Amino acid sequence: MIDALRSLRSLLLSALGVLALLLLASLVRGVPFGMLSRDVASIGQVIPLTGALSNCGVLFWCISCVVTAFAAAALRGSMVRSEQRFLISSSIFSGLLLVDDLFLLHEDLAYRYFGIRERYVMLGWGVLLGTHLLLHARVILRTRYTVLMAALALFAGSVMSDALLAQWKLITITDGSLLVLVEDGIKWVGIVTWCAYHVWTASSFLASAEERSKPDAAHSERVIGRT
Repeated sequence: MIDALRSLRSLLLSALGVLALLLLASLVRGVPFGMLSRDVASIGQVIPLTGALSNCGVLFWCISCVVTAFAAAALRGSMVRSEQRFLISSSIFSGLLLVDDLFLLHEDLAYRYFGIRERYVMLGWGVLLGTHLLLHARVILRTRYTVLMAALALFAGSVMSDALLAQWKLITITDGSLLVLVEDGIKWVGIVTWCAYHVWTASSFLASAEERSKPDAAHSERVIGRT
């Protein structure tokens, strides 16, 4: 009961902290608080399905982040430290991409508030991703890594489609809707594939840990029976 009350208190404090930060941002930037608290579709007076695919993508980033964090917590104290570290790193990276996608970090906020151009933000994500993959390469090779590679290929395809079709215009497509469909469609499939890989990987790690713990449990039962 005491632990539950402490957890509830922590959640309430976190919720109040978010409200306080948004209120501070509203006062500092001179923005009405409703602009920071209400739904985007309500503010813009547009149909509720506005940005539906982007919102679904954020949900799948969130699933990836939460599932890997939960699996890492469940493996705490086990002998598979490398798998736990991989899950923690994956959860953090998915969470960062969630924030980037949700708040348009690389597209807008990074340049608006810090003067960092989009290409440099994307380069930073690439460096972080490469570091993540290299540090956990041995663990990744024991998983369904082809699914992860497919997700990364789709992300690369989305970035390249934006560069080839919209910015560099190396391939001429005059239909703006088609341009958006190609870029955002590829990105959406990539996010779902990324999520599927991490859900499969987390569940397989947990299943393996459970299998390894069964002999110890059986041995304990035999010892208790003898006593």
